[in-house]
Amino acid sequence: MENYNQNGSEENQTIPQEQLHELTGSADNVVQGFANTTDTIKAELDKISAAIDTWERLAPKLYFMKKRLLVIHEILSGKRDIESILAAPVEEKLEKKKRGPQKGKKAFIRRKSDILTDEVIEKIRDFIAQDEDYHKSKEIYSYLTNNNIIPPYPGNTPDRVFAISLSRVDQDLVKYNNHYSIMAWGLPDYGTPEHARRKALKNSVKGKDGTRVSSYGRKEHEMSEVAVGV
Repeated sequence: MENYNQNGSEENQTIPQEQLHELTGSADNVVQGFANTTDTIKAELDKISAAIDTWERLAPKLYFMKKRLLVIHEILSGKRDIESILAAPVEEKLEKKKRGPQKGKKAFIRRKSDILTDEVIEKIRDFIAQDEDYHKSKEIYSYLTNNNIIPPYPGNTPDRVFAISLSRVDQDLVKYNNHYSIMAWGLPDYGTPEHARRKALKNSVKGKDGTRVSSYGRKEHEMSEVAVGV
């Protein structure tokens, strides 16, 4: 190592190897000391966090334990009269009323449709009125698309899209019955005595089982056999 005298002349001074080793070693110790301090702080932080979590879990239980012990202490010390406590009338808890499902509000407004126009709704009414029976929206959709009355709806479940669209159309010619055993579309007067009369009349003409077959429902050769008494 170079050094200078007072007169400005250079003087070479050599630092012993041991001293250099001590200097570099002390620097390493300082760095290691900081690392150890960081680890210690992290470990303490983890302990404190764990203690806080434990306390949050135990605090409610400890609170009730303290309350019970305080009551027992007051009874044993005479601050509370056990006889008056036992003689006090027990307040009956009022039964909470069971709340049923909240009645939902309509999430949409019925309006006219560019696809399901009034003419299409009339065709749906005529389709349902053919047998005076309820029809699923899927059946109605198949009838409309197969007869080219409406174009097919897009998507993987077009019949479902059609069902939603039909329920949102502003019309009064067909009505949806949401009873769990029906869940289908019919005419507004379905379920009335007039509807039952019309349905029975059509079934009798068609000759369905369980109905009285009128002469209008028989074929020509059957009528001829009846006429000759065969």
